Amino acid sequence: MALDISPGFYMLPLPINKDINIDRAVVETKLRDLDHFRRVRTGRSEELAILNLQGLLVLRLRRHEEALGYFHAVLAKDRVNLNALANLQYVLEKLFRMAEAQHCKDEQIHLLDLGESADSSKKPKLSESQRMIKARCLAEQAYAYAFDIHSDTVEGKRYMESNDLYRKALELGGKAVETTEKDDWKFCIAFNAHKLFDNLYYENKHSASKENIEIAVNLFYEITQRSPGDPEFQWDSWRHLADIFRALKIRKISIDLRQEFKEFQDDPEKCMLRAMKVSPNNARLLARYANFLYSLKKEIQKPLELLEQSISLDSSEFNFYAFTTRAMINIKHYYSQLREAGQDSSKMGLLRNVLQLAKNDLEKAMAMHVTPWDLARLGEVYYLLAKNHTEQDGEVRSLIEKALLHFTKAADCQDGHKRIEVHLMRGRCLFDIGEKRSAIGCYKQATDCEPAKSNYTGNFNELLNVYMSILHEEKPTKDKAILAEAAYCLKRALLKYGEKNMRTFCINKFRSAYADEFQQLVDYCGQYGELSQLSSLLAPVEPVSQASLVCVDTGGKLKHPWTKTFFHKAGDITKGDSGNTVKEASGVVADENLDVDADHAVSFTVSKKEAESDDVHEMASLARDMAKVGVKEQPVRSKEQPIRKALEKARVSSFEFDFFVVYPESQKNWVSYDLLVELEEIRKLKGCTRHRDAKPGIYVFRNEIELMKCSASILLINDKDFNNECEYSMNQAVRLRKTKDCNRVVIPITRDTSEIPEEISVFKFFDATGAVDWNKLALCIEQQIGL
Repeated sequence: MALDISPGFYMLPLPINKDINIDRAVVETKLRDLDHFRRVRTGRSEELAILNLQGLLVLRLRRHEEALGYFHAVLAKDRVNLNALANLQYVLEKLFRMAEAQHCKDEQIHLLDLGESADSSKKPKLSESQRMIKARCLAEQAYAYAFDIHSDTVEGKRYMESNDLYRKALELGGKAVETTEKDDWKFCIAFNAHKLFDNLYYENKHSASKENIEIAVNLFYEITQRSPGDPEFQWDSWRHLADIFRALKIRKISIDLRQEFKEFQDDPEKCMLRAMKVSPNNARLLARYANFLYSLKKEIQKPLELLEQSISLDSSEFNFYAFTTRAMINIKHYYSQLREAGQDSSKMGLLRNVLQLAKNDLEKAMAMHVTPWDLARLGEVYYLLAKNHTEQDGEVRSLIEKALLHFTKAADCQDGHKRIEVHLMRGRCLFDIGEKRSAIGCYKQATDCEPAKSNYTGNFNELLNVYMSILHEEKPTKDKAILAEAAYCLKRALLKYGEKNMRTFCINKFRSAYADEFQQLVDYCGQYGELSQLSSLLAPVEPVSQASLVCVDTGGKLKHPWTKTFFHKAGDITKGDSGNTVKEASGVVADENLDVDADHAVSFTVSKKEAESDDVHEMASLARDMAKVGVKEQPVRSKEQPIRKALEKARVSSFEFDFFVVYPESQKNWVSYDLLVELEEIRKLKGCTRHRDAKPGIYVFRNEIELMKCSASILLINDKDFNNECEYSMNQAVRLRKTKDCNRVVIPITRDTSEIPEEISVFKFFDATGAVDWNKLALCIEQQIGL
């Protein structure tokens, strides 16, 4: 098997190698985790992979001497370890110890030399030792992909890359790899596949999820049947099998597995009992068993007994999972008891004690090991204590602020912007302390984290409630932009959840409480043809008699594919795009559901004096430039929906705006009601767009160029329409970036999978295709413009 090997961890595309703003606390936590695993895996091949990874992590913390110690420790156990030699060379070169670094390089060349034949057509044959050396190099790199600081990530890309390398290692090593080391690699493949099974299931990629079930089950079971086998791998394999079969049972996933697995599919606890038989007094296993029982059977007493036994055996940070599991069970127990308590205030004191127990366990666990889910759980406990507090309001606010702090920390963790529950609870905290505009941003992110198609409208219900609450407090509202934003969100929700679900599970739940506010929205939507479907959704349902409708043959003159449609009889009032009543000569009024095109061309006239001015000559030059690239002047809509006003002052003192946005027409609403709200309202960066900030009476592209010149950074929103509509603006942005007087930053932002244009492909792009990490985008802008 011909395969190029590039030894070393420092050149792998891992987050620890890419992120220049490394969270030291996260790295320190990962180092402690790896240290615990290394103690368990001492004497196994995994120990060398862990040492190499620990060396890389401390190197990124600029602890060079400590990194050298890790790599020397690997070579003391395996003097031909390619990764340790390459990593050591890298550190020595950093320290300018060039002679030692060259020795490491020579050793690698010697080990990689295949002794090629003079006949180049013949492939050199690898010896058993060479196969082993190279296979181990790949397997150790595979370990780094799976257990780098990204390991808590929601996505599964790294696990896929890890398994690809492990498979290559197994194929390359062949019979040269001993069974115990093969089992080490196979266990890691199965572990990755188990992670992928869960991740892909929650991403609604069920077919890929099932494929990984089969991989994980077959490999874990193979390890359990090894005789003699490694007890550490065997109990852990049984434990993973118990979790997989439990998930299949709870999620009601039907999958055809081998016959010997049927008894475990029917009763997953048998796997856990097998694990207990292999390792009876294992604190970590007892904690996992407790979690398993509670999840599968919703028992309380036995899981708590198992956790008590686990903590009595090991109360160190290596067993932090026992504390977090006990906290989780108490939180769930609180919710179940709260439903039973109802209005009985005498029981509330006991329930608060349950929350206090959960709080104490989470604080102990987080003193040992910080994870995103424990941050979120502790935030949830603070929030529940606040909601059931009986003393002064000031203390309640303090508890909510503590909850908000922990949810924010959870959101700042890697992939935290994809955690629905974190955004949802942040929104509730912000709503309760009166920060309703900020709550809107959190609820939007919660709904964006949902699958593309969903029947569940609960997260959107929270978002709609905030809009309705704002409209209720500010009625009649002076800020028409909030109506436009609410309408935009409703329109997106209608596409996502469907009209039936929206009406049944969302609109009807709020109709009685917010009747006036819904009418405000109905009146607003009635002014815009593009929102006509929302008018019918929001308006109270009233029976319509057949006598009130008349069928009119339009003769195929309408843009729509039908030639006949229903119109209301004369006397009914319907507003078109312009907001004016539209009446036909025949005495009927056009139905709102017919979306009439409101675009029209704007003509410009200039006086003789103006025609001789430099501005007009410049406009003519601009028009010629536009014509060269095939750009046509864009028509202006007769009536635009309102957009929130810009901030008074930019944060960059030398510019009028912090950022300008170039975007195709298809992204106008997203820019107006998502991007501007998030970056301006919440993160206080002053932006500008052609729809909101352009000066009237000036050509569109001239306006864009002037706004770019006034902006510290330029955001290019790329989608399938970007090349056709924004080529000229993009080129102007790149040209402005090169100006000597004051450079501008260009940040491409992707909204779909369309290819980035070649002209801006050299810039690092920001991914906004799903749930957007707005904090990261704001930080990116701030860093680039020197804030």
